[in-house]
Amino acid sequence: MLIALALVAAAVQVLGGGIYIRDTLKGRSQPNRITWFLWGAAPMIATAIVVGEGRASWATLPVFMAGFVPFLTF
Repeated sequence: MLIALALVAAAVQVLGGGIYIRDTLKGRSQPNRITWFLWGAAPMIATAIVVGEGRASWATLPVFMAGFVPFLTF
């Protein structure tokens, strides 16, 4: 059950981020690069710490996606 929730959370983040990235590429929105970089950096640092300690699990996936999608926008 926990794995399914982690996958749903990751899918929702990718869907929402994908829509925003599409709008950015079409010129409908103009993201602030510094803001999107900072939004992506914090979850990536947290993910790196968890993976570095060897405690990565499915619960790490939504945290990773919370940083990966902003980096795609950046």
